[in-house]
Amino acid sequence: MANDKCFAKFVKYMGTGDLLALPLSFQGRNTRFYDVVRNGLVHQYFLKADRGGVTLTTRDPDGRRLGMFAKPNGELWFAVVPYFNVFAAALERARKSGVIAEVWKN
Repeated sequence: MANDKCFAKFVKYMGTGDLLALPLSFQGRNTRFYDVVRNGLVHQYFLKADRGGVTLTTRDPDGRRLGMFAKPNGELWFAVVPYFNVFAAALERARKSGVIAEVWKN
């Protein structure tokens, strides 16, 4: 399975699949959530989006539930602590259910 398909599958597994449908842009062009988040964080240590940023936590309900949230003006915000909690819980659930091999538990 291609990297972007695996990424999307895990985002859905985390319970944050609605993030995949966010309208996003980078350098004035429409772009995919995968490119904004995965490629941005891996290659630039930041989201590859025209507007937004990173915050440790948030009061935004979507940000608390998903670890990211968008504003009506197109900003995308990455909320580090809520995202970590959602991500870690999904990894643990995947390990316990056998989706991820036992060697990943540590």
